[in-house]
Amino acid sequence: PFGPVMQFRREHAMVELELYAFPGDEPSDFALYEDDGVSFEHEHGIFAETHISCSCSRNVMEIRIGTPTGPYTDLPAERTWTVVAALDQEPATVTVNGLDVSGWVWDPDRGELRIPGCGSPCEVCIALS
Repeated sequence: PFGPVMQFRREHAMVELELYAFPGDEPSDFALYEDDGVSFEHEHGIFAETHISCSCSRNVMEIRIGTPTGPYTDLPAERTWTVVAALDQEPATVTVNGLDVSGWVWDPDRGELRIPGCGSPCEVCIALS
């Protein structure tokens, strides 16, 4: 994930993040790790993790962004994700949490689909024709 450009830690709240997803044959998942960035509280377990996963079948790509978990609580009350997926073709449909969305943008020159405004948690489903 990418956040805002900053000159120093905590200059801006990490309210808007971008997630780049690249389809593959195997499912992938990881945890976005967050702590205060300045203290050693993480050594005592004071951090948060957000589980993120991506899986692809023949014509469908699914991306899941979970809710942050853990005792670190200095996180934004709400977070917005822009999901960017590298694809070989324009999708037929895009849903977020089971609802069709229309604000996505397909860039054929870059082979890139941008889906702004995804909340957290969310499940993005991209269906190819």
